[in-house]
Amino acid sequence: MAELSKFDELRLKTGRELAQLINHELDLGAREARLALAADPWTVAESHHLRAQRAYASVSRLIPLVDETTDGPAARLDARLTQLREMLDGWVRAERPLKSQEELHAVCC
Repeated sequence: MAELSKFDELRLKTGRELAQLINHELDLGAREARLALAADPWTVAESHHLRAQRAYASVSRLIPLVDETTDGPAARLDARLTQLREMLDGWVRAERPLKSQEELHAVCC
């Protein structure tokens, strides 16, 4: 096997570190999404959901930077990102507190 140049070594190391960063963000997003589904006051749930959305947005921007030659993690990361999106979508479909008649009237009329 041919020796890697310093540039290639650095690129591989950077790719691995980027994959670790993305995995950390995905873990954070999944944890926040789970907390959003379990939180009691809706305002607390909403703040967890917003943090999960930020993690999703961050990972969405970073995944294209992962080089496929770095142990091929891009497909696994994409799958985890899809799972996070499904968790976020599940929260959106979850029950929301009913608005008062005044709030409903203000929105529709």
